[in-house]
Amino acid sequence: MEKIEKSNLAYLGSNAQASLIKCMLEDKKQFNSAIKYLNPKSFTDTGLKMIVQVICDYYEKNNVAPTYKDIEYSIKYKCSTEDEMCSAKRMFQYIRDEKTLEGMYTAANVCLNGLKQIEIQRILDNAKRATKDKEFNPDSIAKYIEELSQICLSGNNNIESPSASELFEMVFSYSKTDKIKSGIEELDEQLNGGFQRGTVSLIIAATGCGKTTLSSIIALRSAIEGNNVLHIFFEDTLVQIGQKYYSTLTGLNSDEFNKDYNRLCLIDFLNEYPKYKDALYKHIKPMRLTNGETTFEDIREKITECINSGWKPDMVVIDYISCIQSSSNKNLAITNEVQAQERLMKKIETLAQDLNIHILTLQQTNRDGVKVDTAMNRIGNVQGSFRMTQPCSYIMYLDRTQDTTDYNRANLYLDKCRGSKPKQWTNIYLNNGNCQIDLSGKTYTDDSLYYDDDEDEKSVGFKMQ
Repeated sequence: MEKIEKSNLAYLGSNAQASLIKCMLEDKKQFNSAIKYLNPKSFTDTGLKMIVQVICDYYEKNNVAPTYKDIEYSIKYKCSTEDEMCSAKRMFQYIRDEKTLEGMYTAANVCLNGLKQIEIQRILDNAKRATKDKEFNPDSIAKYIEELSQICLSGNNNIESPSASELFEMVFSYSKTDKIKSGIEELDEQLNGGFQRGTVSLIIAATGCGKTTLSSIIALRSAIEGNNVLHIFFEDTLVQIGQKYYSTLTGLNSDEFNKDYNRLCLIDFLNEYPKYKDALYKHIKPMRLTNGETTFEDIREKITECINSGWKPDMVVIDYISCIQSSSNKNLAITNEVQAQERLMKKIETLAQDLNIHILTLQQTNRDGVKVDTAMNRIGNVQGSFRMTQPCSYIMYLDRTQDTTDYNRANLYLDKCRGSKPKQWTNIYLNNGNCQIDLSGKTYTDDSLYYDDDEDEKSVGFKMQ
């Protein structure tokens, strides 16, 4: 099973987190074991964060564990908004009144392990920052080793605690795991290796230009690179998205999949090349949600379910923003849609940061998607508000060329790219029918799409009838 990044307790779910707090409040030994690692930022439920903050503040002031009555009293004065108050009261009542949380002590111990792992990561991060200081004294590494030893000696064999030599290697090594490849070579080269973890990207295009095609190509090609990709969509069916995956892989149009010869060729091909089979069977999860009724909270819950099952996405594709109910508060979603969408994008950015993943979002252009000639105007042509694009680290704008004789021609603009330079790819090949893309601007015929065994250089798809 693939290792899950544990920057907070999201991968365990809110029930397990609530179990830890209940155990702490009802078992003094559990409280003493966990209080030193307790941090509101490690928890994901808003109400639970508030309760943890109350516990930490009370313990710091009184050096004893608070009672349920102490917490209930403190919540009234700690919450600054009505929403915070409602969330905290709801979670408090659940923790206090639920008599038998299923597997409560087991869940609490797993959460405690998670808190210790988060603390270890904090120590390692501090050690890495210290080495960048010009006045860094190598002897001070002993301080970090001592802190790690204290956690290791706390009686938990499930904690990943490095030895002194391993810590040294961690501190002085450079990690390249923060990049997620799109699988499109020219784009990854421009992105200095791929999309940065903890960031959001946005593809803007008019209806019919190929947003879904481009995002499906990226989803599958990234999965072929070994990344786990959760592909969320609202308007297409599962069969249509599946056809795009297989078209990307084979270069075939969807109406060619019913031929027995092609089906048998594809089975043989997947058996011969395991990485393509793994991409389709292990690394990519297509998920269709209800258009207009799905909220951000629903999406976060679906991601959490994936993580709890042991499958953590490296990238989440959301096709597209306008299909999400932009606020669980229906009044706000209806009366101030622009403001609600701005908040939605901020929430998506926070989710990407919390889970250390990349989220690729899509959105329509304004009006009829008239072509505009500057990056500022293209970004401003997003349906909604210019401000909703601000959380995005990467913004791509897709439109079709004016060549009416070849509809498979398009322009792709990388108009915003933190950590790299913007770039334009004009007159590229983007075929909605067989889901092929080439940013080089070459001219293609149907025959030139396939691999040629006699040539060293591969084209786009593989040879099928």
